[in-house]
Amino acid sequence: SAQTGEFVKIGRLVFAQFYYHMTSSSSSGNFRISGLPFAAHQYSAGSIMTHSLSLNTNRWYVTHTSGNSYIYLYGSENGAGWETATADNTHRALGSISYYTTS
Repeated sequence: SAQTGEFVKIGRLVFAQFYYHMTSSSSSGNFRISGLPFAAHQYSAGSIMTHSLSLNTNRWYVTHTSGNSYIYLYGSENGAGWETATADNTHRALGSISYYTTS
């Protein structure tokens, strides 16, 4: 029901922050946020704070991007490897990521 974001680019370095609120979606699969202003050159990470995330609730998440214009949420349970977040129908989040572009 709401989505907003801003970015600053200094040379090849991009810092982006975002907020979204999803309600009554019919989402499925892995969660990702599209629309970064520039594709990422390599792996990068950021932070995210979620509210009312009902799937995969026992994980802490970070934002991640690699070679494209998407942000993915990756999380890990105690003693387990990294996994992408499952798309959730109703939640909200505030996050940020910084990354280098190719140009």
